[in-house]
Amino acid sequence: MGYDLIRDCGGFHLTIHGWGVLLETAKAFGWTAEGTFEAEYDDDCSLAAVLKTPYEYGYGFNDGQVVTTMDAVHLAAALEEALRQYEEVDARSGDVTSDAPAFYTDWQDEESRETLRESIAFFKRGQFEIW
Repeated sequence: MGYDLIRDCGGFHLTIHGWGVLLETAKAFGWTAEGTFEAEYDDDCSLAAVLKTPYEYGYGFNDGQVVTTMDAVHLAAALEEALRQYEEVDARSGDVTSDAPAFYTDWQDEESRETLRESIAFFKRGQFEIW
């Protein structure tokens, strides 16, 4: 189980825990959630229209709700700041210290950092759906 974040040109999968930590990390580094929006889909399940109706469950469900371009770009910016600060900690000591930024240990290994980098690149490209 988890979350598939998609748009026409592809997407990627995050576990339930991974999506939650990613959102909390972004919040800790300045992202303010705009909220998600309901969408209409064609018979072939392709996105037909984004409605102006806010999706009542936000980011926590995988129902095909849409994250807007501005929200996605702001999400990417907050995660870039997190990554920048994490890399500063790495350069200073390579060890977790008491002054390590929020969620540092969740993104400490290289596989997690690569997921963070991929997420940033994906969000920079704008609007996406949560499935």
